[in-house]
Amino acid sequence: MSTLAGVAVADDLDRSERLAAMRSGALGSVHSWELVTAVDGPGTRLTVFLSGCPLRCLYCHNPDTLAMKDGRPVTADELLGRVARYLPVFRATGEG
Repeated sequence: MSTLAGVAVADDLDRSERLAAMRSGALGSVHSWELVTAVDGPGTRLTVFLSGCPLRCLYCHNPDTLAMKDGRPVTADELLGRVARYLPVFRATGEG
């Protein structure tokens, strides 16, 4: 998995502001992302892994993303802007 190099982190918020932004959906705890072409179909895929899942499933596929503290606070606008940069790639490779 890749890291979040180059993504602006919203670490200037105090605790109450951060919680309010997370509750509203404006801020998320992003662990990492992965941009890949896969053998399971045409196109390029971008998967964003969020941190802080409370479920603790016995056979969790991504246990390294369970702790909220392991993620970085990223605004939805910042993340969507970063994803938009890859739209030409998605179109050129047959979407995904």
